[in-house]
Amino acid sequence: MQIRERVEQFLCSKFPGTEIFFGPHNGAEQRLSGVLVSDAFDGLDVSERQKRVWDALREKFGPEAGEISTLVTMTPEEYSSLRMDETK
Repeated sequence: MQIRERVEQFLCSKFPGTEIFFGPHNGAEQRLSGVLVSDAFDGLDVSERQKRVWDALREKFGPEAGEISTLVTMTPEEYSSLRMDETK
């Protein structure tokens, strides 16, 4: 199983109800990046969201977490607002 699938499975189990939108990824030449949308981030500032996600990833994947570049964390409301801004 590729890192993308393993990360997705793990994060969806760690943060139930999470939707993940990954950017293009072609293996070793490019690190994984994406957007995590979850109610689990409600009431948390960006730094706390990132800490929770990255602590969990490092604990689960160890050095392999280095294959992950950027994971933006958003609530469904924030993501919806962003999507609405794109249509204007």
